[in-house]
Amino acid sequence: MRACLSKARSRLHLLAAACAFLVSACASGPEPQPVASGFSGGGSGGRAVAPAPEGHRIAPGSPVTLALLVPQTASAEGAARLGRAIANAAQLGLEDLRNPNISLRVYNTGGQPQTARAVAEQALREGADLFLGPLFAANTEAVGAVAAASDRKVISFSTITAVAGDPVSLIGYSPEAEARRVLSYAAAQGRRDVAVFYPGNDYGEAAVRGAQSVPGVQITAVGDYERSFKSIEENSRPFAQAARELGATSVFLPAGGKELQAVASFVNYHGLDPQRVQYVGLGQWNSRATLQEPSLQGGWFPAPDPDAFARFAGRYRDRFGEEPPLLATLGHTAVQVAGQLLASAAAEGRDDPFSAARIVRPQGFRGTLGPLRILPDGTSEHAMAILEVSAGRFVTRDPAPLAIGAGS
Repeated sequence: MRACLSKARSRLHLLAAACAFLVSACASGPEPQPVASGFSGGGSGGRAVAPAPEGHRIAPGSPVTLALLVPQTASAEGAARLGRAIANAAQLGLEDLRNPNISLRVYNTGGQPQTARAVAEQALREGADLFLGPLFAANTEAVGAVAAASDRKVISFSTITAVAGDPVSLIGYSPEAEARRVLSYAAAQGRRDVAVFYPGNDYGEAAVRGAQSVPGVQITAVGDYERSFKSIEENSRPFAQAARELGATSVFLPAGGKELQAVASFVNYHGLDPQRVQYVGLGQWNSRATLQEPSLQGGWFPAPDPDAFARFAGRYRDRFGEEPPLLATLGHTAVQVAGQLLASAAAEGRDDPFSAARIVRPQGFRGTLGPLRILPDGTSEHAMAILEVSAGRFVTRDPAPLAIGAGS
């Protein structure tokens, strides 16, 4: 009788998840999800490109212009809101530098590659020394072409590692890197046999590549689905069956929001009991939807240091009167990286603050939410915590490292 009641409750829960997922899918536009990154010793899969000639020189103490390229307007209002928040955070970063020689100009990409290229060319005419942004991969490629032709560098917010490589460096949080962080931690806890159920898109495939790169982790069952409730329902049963038969000890679910709720509900319903296997995910888990899904209780995911973000969010609220999205911190971090590059070059009396060699310096940088390092392939790694879903909140299970790079 108890088993029958449990099964009935599971069916009701799946019905609720179906309704929530369908409502989410019919929304006017996707809400940008906070995406976290991992912390590991290897690259994330960017292009291994030889550095271009370092032709752009800036004499120590000379005025420097940072060009910030973000979608202040876009067809998706969520992207536009994020672009404006990044610009606000970059302004806070500039104030923190307290360097009167550095100025910040903001350019609206509109979320479109052709517009991104046009405003990058405009920024060059107006004296840009370094590009910060843009947000999306296609826009980053367009700006990278402009930068390469003018011996400038790009510090992009994209998470798509395929666009990385001189002159483009990424400080966005890539799914490859965050997968390495959380699965390395899971392996250290004895959860080495991992089953992966992922959306069949670029993001999901990048997460799988990250999972496959973790030393000591054995990928057992792998299943994918289209981002629809019907596809999740149809593909979750054979995936769960294979995961059980192959002895998976972790279930990796690289999704977020209502999609994640539906995925977790179905794999649990089909026999992957979260009391017996460890559910793990990516930074997209860092949302209210995760807390509302019973199957995800006890799950692990990577995220920036929560205390560091709370401090930043308090400053942002005081200044702009609203809560910042997590990814707004990328604007602050990018300006801080530029300031640290300028300071180190000035201390050495050098005129190459934004050279490729300086950008990939072994000691890394002090980011807004903790240390980070840009790797020679143009990708980056951030010091990240591991959070656990616990009783309606996220708790820190493994703190973020205090140092990264040389001497860490």
